[in-house]
Amino acid sequence: MPPGSDTRGHARTRDLTRPAALGEVYFKIHMEEAFITKVTQKAAEDGGVQQTVEMVFETIYIDYAKQGTDKNNPGNLDALVSYDWGIPAGKASPATGA
Repeated sequence: MPPGSDTRGHARTRDLTRPAALGEVYFKIHMEEAFITKVTQKAAEDGGVQQTVEMVFETIYIDYAKQGTDKNNPGNLDALVSYDWGIPAGKASPATGA
């Protein structure tokens, strides 16, 4: 079980990242006071398995880097754009230019 988790699906903090082919992170989510509320699985038509995880959280931070916006270097990632949403405080701060 990951550090900061308990047996009820609660995590004080949780980070999820997705690296691009060269190892650069293009998508990152950081959640605080996250709870897994539902997990389902179903068979897909191609024989694979689709898993769905539903969560609730108090605060979420999302970093995302677009790819392919530079015509001279179409495989490069742009700088990370950050978003955050604090539900208890009722505040969100989307980045400009996203």
